[in-house]
Amino acid sequence: MRANAQDIAVPTGAERSTVAPTPKRVCRKVVATGSIMPKTICLTQDDWHDMNAKTQANADEALRHRGTGMCDINCTPGS
Repeated sequence: MRANAQDIAVPTGAERSTVAPTPKRVCRKVVATGSIMPKTICLTQDDWHDMNAKTQANADEALRHRGTGMCDINCTPGS
């Protein structure tokens, strides 16, 4: 059965404005440790911010435990 032009719902101006815009993705080339080939990763700006915050928190944690022999995950004390 074919639809007539009158049967097709077209969003009005009010309905269009309720649709949230898709966040813009930002792509970066990242070179993993031990590799020389960059890999392109695309995330939203909020996702990049979260990733940077987690990376900084991990680095801070590692520096706090440096030389103390305290390890939380998969490490041998004193190494």
